[in-house]
Amino acid sequence: MLQIVSAFAAARDSISWADDAINELRYAFQVFIQGDVAEIVIEFDSQTSEHVRKLRFKSPFPKVLNRKTTEALINLRHSFDQAAAAAHRVTNSRRASDPTFPWGQTPKDVEFRLKQKGFDERLRDTFMAHEPYPRADTHPGGDDIIRSLSMVANNKHTVGLGVHGYLTGVQYPTLSTGKGQLSFSMPTWDPVKNEAELVRWSGEANSDGKYEFAFQIVFNDFRFLSLWKR
Repeated sequence: MLQIVSAFAAARDSISWADDAINELRYAFQVFIQGDVAEIVIEFDSQTSEHVRKLRFKSPFPKVLNRKTTEALINLRHSFDQAAAAAHRVTNSRRASDPTFPWGQTPKDVEFRLKQKGFDERLRDTFMAHEPYPRADTHPGGDDIIRSLSMVANNKHTVGLGVHGYLTGVQYPTLSTGKGQLSFSMPTWDPVKNEAELVRWSGEANSDGKYEFAFQIVFNDFRFLSLWKR
């Protein structure tokens, strides 16, 4: 039993380090967002002759957020491979090399990789229970989040994984206009301009009260942004 526990020590450490990185990421973002970082600005759109009110951050996200996100991602990915290798070692002593985690695009793909990589048949149900393949109409189940994590971690052409701002809710003050018109839409964060459009109006407008925002950060990768918007 002690030998089995020892075999999975590296995977447990990686998971623990990923948790630490996520907690440090959360703290760093809280420190950033609680400072004097945001402002409400009004601009004039000459193409539509409308005034535009925006939420804007005065400075970009600190790089520590990208670093902690990358640390969490890499350690999580390592934990999958380390756990797979440990499971292989304690159940199969015939092969010298340790296989990586059997990711796939479909359940059949995962089962093929399990056999190809030489995993013991007794491990099949354990691996399949994690559904390490994306969801699709062609098969039941699937876990888009962990599959996306593995695909992002495989991208060696970037330094790391950054973060993307996401407004999950806005509480508007009381807004009124005379003969003009007000136009609202759910704000979408622009990571280049570091801002989001809140409201447009023509003519004169008055506001009474304050804005309140619910703001979160997500992995700046198209896979996670599409999952978030579902």
